[in-house]
Amino acid sequence: MQLRFATGGAAAGWADVQASASPFLVSSEESVLHDMATHPGTLARYVVVEDGQVLGLTRVRDSGPGEVRAMVQVHADHRARGVGRQLFDQVLRVADGRSIAGVVNGDDYSLAVSDHWGFMRQRSHRISAVDPRQVPPPPATPEDLLVVPLADVAPGLVWRCLREVAMDDPSGLTQPVPLDQFVDTDWHAPLHRPDLGRAALDADDKVVAYAQITAAHGRAWNAMTGTLPEHRGRGLATLVKAHALAACAAAGITTCGTGNDDENAPMLAVNHRLGYRPSATTWSARRAPGRSSLSRP
Repeated sequence: MQLRFATGGAAAGWADVQASASPFLVSSEESVLHDMATHPGTLARYVVVEDGQVLGLTRVRDSGPGEVRAMVQVHADHRARGVGRQLFDQVLRVADGRSIAGVVNGDDYSLAVSDHWGFMRQRSHRISAVDPRQVPPPPATPEDLLVVPLADVAPGLVWRCLREVAMDDPSGLTQPVPLDQFVDTDWHAPLHRPDLGRAALDADDKVVAYAQITAAHGRAWNAMTGTLPEHRGRGLATLVKAHALAACAAAGITTCGTGNDDENAPMLAVNHRLGYRPSATTWSARRAPGRSSLSRP
């Protein structure tokens, strides 16, 4: 096994590892290449390779003063071979004494490895999924609003809504970003399907609620749902998500997933009404700064 800097040639293998390690997510070679080319703040990307196959990956990003955010994933067929340890040792070198934040899958093996590496769990997140073909028809649209595909809305209008609602996510994983970054990394992402996402517009064409969808290989992910504070309590999250799921069903998609902080009761209730059911758990976790590397298990 060899640790290598991840270039575009590793994109297909990277996507395969993601599909194995986190099968609830939606990924592709094209989306990995796009992320490599556009995402700011990335400090390092590495893969562990054996006989031309990518066995595991890591990505480290700047997360503000004194902290980095890291992702370490290992193909399920190559666990317990030291792949993750090689990758995490590299994360430690890049972090250089800073704290390390990340998200850990909730299966017993991943949690045990995370605990061994010195991460403390902070918040749990519920991954849920639904077959869009089984979702009831969308509710009636309020007379003062119009539901349209995101493809019919300028990205700047969606970004303005995101900017107002991002910090309401109790997980802290949704952050407001500059418009140009949103357009480059989110709107123009290869898997973003604005034809499937939906927005509720008021009489002035302002986005008051929206649901954003990514999709690949017959599967979709509701990447973001937001409603402006002054329009909450009207069922608009249910409205736009239901319309997006109807569009997914019409496009032949058989599974749509989403993830929410376990304390986000309003959105969890919306998802339950639409037929989403829990399928996995993840945890946000943090390793304190300055800890020395642990001995190998």
